[in-house]
Amino acid sequence: MDLSVGNFKKTDYSQIDPDVSNVEPRGRQRGVTASWYPPPYSPLRPKFSYVRKVLWDFYTKERKNGKDPVEAYASFVEDKKKLKKYKSARGKVGWKRVSCDESTELVAAAQIYTIKKYGADHMDNFSPIPAMNSLSFISRHRYNNLLGGIYHNYYEWYHDLSHVSSFMFGDQTENCASSDWYLGTYWIVAGANINMTRIADCHFVSEAKYLGSKIVVLSSNYSDVTKYANILVPLALGSDSAFLMTCIHAIRKEFYVDK
Repeated sequence: MDLSVGNFKKTDYSQIDPDVSNVEPRGRQRGVTASWYPPPYSPLRPKFSYVRKVLWDFYTKERKNGKDPVEAYASFVEDKKKLKKYKSARGKVGWKRVSCDESTELVAAAQIYTIKKYGADHMDNFSPIPAMNSLSFISRHRYNNLLGGIYHNYYEWYHDLSHVSSFMFGDQTENCASSDWYLGTYWIVAGANINMTRIADCHFVSEAKYLGSKIVVLSSNYSDVTKYANILVPLALGSDSAFLMTCIHAIRKEFYVDK
């Protein structure tokens, strides 16, 4: 089999320009070292429903007293002492194994309580990334949508890409493909350690450097990507925004205003 770029067609990312390095092969290289976790055969994978015991004890006590699920849930979330007690147990041991039916009832009671007291728009559905099994992703979003809940953009969790982009354009990201890095002549790498966060794409950095690209890295530490840098700007933690706004001010004033 001829695996050259021109003949190997079974790829997700096609060759756009014969003068640009191929994007393939891509893959989660770190997955090799974590292949045992957390698939079904991992001994650490939870296989049953668990509820924090202090919360479960409050709930089941009220259920035994004859209250329906929503009333039982309300009885302890509206009690400041009980609320503080079960919330302060977070981050500690103390889980109780319950049946799927029991955990489903508790979750449903919490949702109904929230909708009745605060409104359906307080039901916020979040998924860490849409690139997952369509059944698990779409089903839960559809369920929350039918309840009247809202969708939580996963960028709000990661904070690694522009939030406004998806709101304005309807796309996850409005930017160039990683192969375009190869054509960049002047790079500013800020807030990213490409060798660690974009392992499959970082070859474009060294290849662009080979072509003569100038690379500036803004980083508070000597991160992996710094080895490619022509200039390292060792910013103090939290000062990157101020530094970049200063750069923008200098460009606008000296190039556009003064000239």
